Amino acid sequence: MEPTGLSFAIIYAVMCTLTYYIQLTFVANNYLPVAEEVALPFVFLPGTPLFAQDMLGYVFMCAATLAAGFVFTGGKLEAWIKWLFIFNGVLFIVPTPITAPKTNARIASRRHRLR
Repeated sequence: MEPTGLSFAIIYAVMCTLTYYIQLTFVANNYLPVAEEVALPFVFLPGTPLFAQDMLGYVFMCAATLAAGFVFTGGKLEAWIKWLFIFNGVLFIVPTPITAPKTNARIASRRHRLR
């Protein structure tokens, strides 16, 4: 694998593993007597830090497949794999501009209600 793609894949693995570990240990099995407000940033909902971390991890996954796609050369099967990796690599470009304004509006609405 190309070093850049491998680097992005490692970053993806660390970020998403950390997200799922927090979800499984802290949120799902929260036996500590902490207030709900303390655990709220760790709930997996759009607009929370944990959700943003997970989405950023998947951006790195897309970058990893984009970088790794160019490794495949040769026959027809390799060409298909190459273009599937490249297609997956550019997928993060499409939803980012669509979801970012909605998420920002939702966060602004929550802040306004809390005042």
